[in-house]
Formats: sequence, C-alpha cells, structure tokens
Amino acid sequence: MKKTYGDKSIINNLLQYTVRIGIFLSLLVPLAVNLKMMYPFMGPRALFFMGVVQVIFFAWLALAIFDKKYRPTKDAITLSVLAFIVIVFVSAILGVDFEFSFWSNYERSMGLLMHLHIFAFFLVLSSFIKTHNEWMNVFAGISVVASIVAAISIADVYFLDLPSYYKNGSMLGNTSFMGSYLLIAAFFAFYGLLKSIKPAQYFFLINFAVIALGILTNPGGRAMKGAFVAGMILFALLYYAFNDNKYVKGGCRAILVLGFLSAIVIGVSAFIDGNPVREKILDLRGMKPRFTVWDISWQSFKERPILGWGIENYRVPFERHFEPKLLLQEYGAEVWFDRAHNVVFDSLVAFGLVGTIAFFAMFVISIYALWRRYLRGDGDIILPAVFTSLFVAHFIQNLTVFDMIASYMLVFLALAFISSITKKEELITDSPKEVNLFVLLIITIVFAFSFITFVAKPYNVNRYGSMSLSAPIDFEDTLDYFETAVSIPMGRENTLLSITERVISLVNKETILEIEDEELRAKQMAFDIQKMEYLIEKLEQILEKDSVRFKDYWTLSKLYNHYFDYYHLEQLIADNSEENREQAMKTISRALEVAEMGVAESPKNVQGYWEVAQAKINIGKIYYLSLDFDNSDKYFLEAFDSLQTAVDLEPRFLSSHEKLIRTAEIVLADKDLAQKKVEEAIEINSEWKDIFVEYAN
Repeated sequence: MKKTYGDKSIINNLLQYTVRIGIFLSLLVPLAVNLKMMYPFMGPRALFFMGVVQVIFFAWLALAIFDKKYRPTKDAITLSVLAFIVIVFVSAILGVDFEFSFWSNYERSMGLLMHLHIFAFFLVLSSFIKTHNEWMNVFAGISVVASIVAAISIADVYFLDLPSYYKNGSMLGNTSFMGSYLLIAAFFAFYGLLKSIKPAQYFFLINFAVIALGILTNPGGRAMKGAFVAGMILFALLYYAFNDNKYVKGGCRAILVLGFLSAIVIGVSAFIDGNPVREKILDLRGMKPRFTVWDISWQSFKERPILGWGIENYRVPFERHFEPKLLLQEYGAEVWFDRAHNVVFDSLVAFGLVGTIAFFAMFVISIYALWRRYLRGDGDIILPAVFTSLFVAHFIQNLTVFDMIASYMLVFLALAFISSITKKEELITDSPKEVNLFVLLIITIVFAFSFITFVAKPYNVNRYGSMSLSAPIDFEDTLDYFETAVSIPMGRENTLLSITERVISLVNKETILEIEDEELRAKQMAFDIQKMEYLIEKLEQILEKDSVRFKDYWTLSKLYNHYFDYYHLEQLIADNSEENREQAMKTISRALEVAEMGVAESPKNVQGYWEVAQAKINIGKIYYLSLDFDNSDKYFLEAFDSLQTAVDLEPRFLSSHEKLIRTAEIVLADKDLAQKKVEEAIEINSEWKDIFVEYAN
C-alpha cells in the first residue's frame, strides 16, 4: 500500500513552517549589516534578502506543485507585476550591458537578478498568506523592525554619538534610504493601528509613534518628512471625502482635485527654463545637481525611448552627457552618478517608456482594485485610503531619491497584500497530491545550485574584495585576494576600480624609499609592479565589452601613467637604452590611447583631459631623456593644450587651473605663461588669489 502525505504530513508542515519563518526573517533585511564587507550596508543586505527568498521560494514551489491552494492566481495585480518583470528582462537583454544589468554590483544590487528575487518574493507572499490576520502579523513584524531603526536614529539625535557610518541613516547607512524604508513602514503601522483592536492597537500605536518620530526628528531627509506629512494629509482628505456629511465630503474632494491640478502645474513648470517655479526650486539646497542630472536623464531617454538602456546602466548615458559644472561645490561635487535620483527619470532611462508605463501600472491597478472593492461595499474606507496614501507618499519621496532593497521589498510586499485581499479565491476541492520525493530532490538540487551561485559565492567574493582593499600593501596574499574578488561578474568592475584606486594611492616612490634594506626594497618594488600589471590586464579585459564607461577608461589610463612613473621612468633614468625606451613608449602610448577613448566617451568630463595631458607629458619625458627636444616640446605643449581645454570646459573648477599653471611653470618652464594663467584664474574667481600666491611661492 502506497504511503501518501496529506495536508498535515510532516513534509507538508515542514515546508509551510519554512515559508512562514522565512517570510518573517525577510523582514529583518534592514538590520543586515556587515562592516567587514564591501559596501557593508548594501551588499550584505541584498545577499541576505536573496538567500531568504530562495529558501522560501523553493519551499513554496514544492507546496504549489502538490497543493493547488498555494498556486498563484491570474489576477490583474499579479499579471501587472509579471509584465513589469518581463519588460525589465527584455530591456536588459536589448540594453547596452546585459552582464551588468543582470548582476549589478555590491553598492546597489538592484539588477535583473534582484528583480527576479523580488518577483519570487511577491509570488510567495500573495499566494501563501491567505488571511487578513496573517497579514496583520506581517505588518506587526515590519513595525517592530522599523521601530528599531527609528529608535537608533532618535537615540543618535538626542542621546548617543554613533560612529559616522550610522549617522543620520541608522542601520540603513544613508538618510535617504532610511527615509524610504521608514516612510512605507509607517503606513503599515498606521494601518495596523486603525484596523486592530486592543491590546494590539496599543502595540501598533507605540510603533507608529516611534517610526513617525524617527522620520520627523532626523536632521536630514527633507523628502521623507515632506512625503510623510503629505501622505497623512492625503489620508485625512480621502477618509473625510467619503464621510456622511455632504459638506465635509464636498470640501475634501474639492481640495483633492485642486491639489492634483496644482501638482501637475508645478511639476510641468519646474522643467521650463526661466520659469519662476524652477528658479525657486533651484534655490533650494541640493536641487542644482538634481536638475542637472534630470536634464542629462532626459537627453539619455530621448536616445533610447522605447526600452531604455537596460536596468542599472544609467552610468553609461550619464557619462556621455556629463556636465562639467557637476564638479563644482555648489553642484555637490559629485561626478559618478548611477541614478537620476528621480523615479520617473530612473525608469525612463532604465526601461524606456514601455517599462515606465508597466512600472506605474502596477500601482494604478492596485489602487483601482482597492477602490473597486470598497465601492462594491466590501470593507471600509481605511484600506484604500491608507494604501493610496502610501503609494502617493512613496512617489513623492522618490521624486528626489531612489529605492534600495529595504524599501523596495516593502513596496512589493504592499502589492502582494493588495493582490491577496482583492482577488477572488477559487474554491479548491481537489485533495493535495501525493508528495513525489523525486520532484523534491530535483527542487532541492536546483535550490542548492541557485543558492551557491547567486548567494554563497557572491558573499565569499565580496568578503575577499573587502580583504583586498584592507590588506597591508606588502602582504603577499593580496594577489590571491584580487583573483577571488573578481572571479564572478557581480561587483567585478567596481571592485577592480576600487582596488586600482587604492594601489595608485599607496604604491609610490616615497614609500619605497622609506625601506632601508636594499633587498627588501627590491622585493617590494617587484611585488608592486606585479600588482599593477595584474590590474592592467584585468582592466583591459573590461575594455573588451561592447559598452564601457568613462570611469573604466579614466582609471586604466591613470594606472598606466602611474605604472610608467613608478617603473619605466626609473628604468630609463638608470638605463636609457633603446629597449627600455620602446617598452616605456608602448606603455605610455596605450595610456594616451585609453585616455583619448575616455574623452571620446565623455567629451565634457575634464578629468579625461587631465589623463590625456599626463600621458603626453610622460611621452615628452621619454623624448627629453633621449635628447629629442623638438618632440618633447611638442608633447609638452599638447599636454598644456589639453589642460586648457579642461579649463575652458568649466572655468570655475579650481583643480584644472592648478594643473594648467603647474604645467606651464614646471613642464614648459615658462614663468610668464604661468603668471598669465594665474591672472586669468583670479579674474574668474578673486578668492583664488591667496591660493595661487602660495603656489607661486
């Protein structure tokens, strides 16, 4: 007689408990921090989330195969989420860098891989959690975790002096990311407060108060404060708009219509040059770089309007349309943007118009489902009012920031909740199927492969990446760390760039000269050269991709220039042989070629011209040491011209002037020219006078 496993079987119960426990473990994502890893507030959190999701997804998959009641339904919300994920996938394939779109990096971890996990998370929640009470338990868990995050922030403001990496951002590591998370969590706690009874009501009240206080008392995060207040006001208007009193109802609805129309007018006006609204917004601290980046985003969208550049590829069009004024302090002095800091522009650039429509359709369909349910007499006004306010507040917040995994998972949790409570439950009369152990084995094998590939290995590689950045410069296992750190696509590019910047900053002649032992000094130099040659090889491999960002060219050209100065120049000084000159010229010619490729990729980024100039100066040095003064002068003058181009691109940027004047005075040995350039610089900014007087001295 065959043994069957019914609904109460050990295996069935084990799978159910696995999913249920995993769901609550996923709520701990905001607390997942590992200071020993690269990007300790991002990478560990993303990997923790993906690990938990894989466990609950494969457990749920087994349940769904054997029991129909756990299978997803074809409701409008589920289909809208599926459509969005499919478009993200297609956009990534047709984008400029599928590998990066898929994996992303440890700093963001929001690529296609994460979106597949988000979709799995949505499916599990919307299919497994069946009752409103179960959802209230989930909201309770969110409220507790959010209260912890908020309490740490409050304590930092009033009682504690937390380390810098916790300042303002609590466990999220950034004020904006904390704000996005707390904002959504506040509405979950608020819903629990309104829909629960005593004593649970007191529980939600305390948590809501702590979360709200964390939002309102944070020194930064203007967006989250404004969005929270706007969301609460919208809830009140919606709540009273459906009041029995016709005057209250009419007044609230009039305010809603007026507010909606005003938002449209202000939003459109903000992007019209010379408009008073735009000028007022530009006067706000931090908005100048935002508008500049949004202008760049609009230009980028127009180049690929249908399906965009592919998720996580914002950096590519941004660098092509780079505006040099972003280098200035008044514009934030930020030059490596990988987000538009605006949900509309981020979506338009990432997945084009099609993907943007699909993205916002998820929320429109969800809000429609809530209000249709209410207008049909199923439930009270609280549910649609709270979650409409949540989505609107979240949208307002994301007009100047963007989601990371802690807030993004809550957005899809909200969608899963709405899908779960608004869809029609089908009456399942079929008994659960017999548990097939072979199917379970297949699922377990696929899970093991997926977990090792997408969670365990990236975790280990991340750890080694961090070790490679923190290891002593003379530690001979460093190369092994390097190799492990770049062994998978996830984070490879950023890791290589970070390691290269560290090597450039630490490997120098001054450090070597401090080593008195001649044998040890020679050994250290050989090891330094080995590290640089290894990084050159790896960075050259990145340049073989179809789409390469300016930063890759810029960093590699910097490394080539540094390698020349550290190795080849010393060789030439010691032995100016034809062989040494040829080797040096080969290296520095490649430095110039890469730097010029960078300039072609981002023609208005002055940093590219700096590296072009440095490469030409180094070529000039080779000719100078060969006593070929005509050619040396030629390249020195060309270097000066490159730096002049940098100055012309953004005359208000001090560093370009300093490099230009230094080249005139030291490389060209033209004191009069240097003095002339000093005078021109002071005419641009009189405050620089003291700087250049000190420099001249």
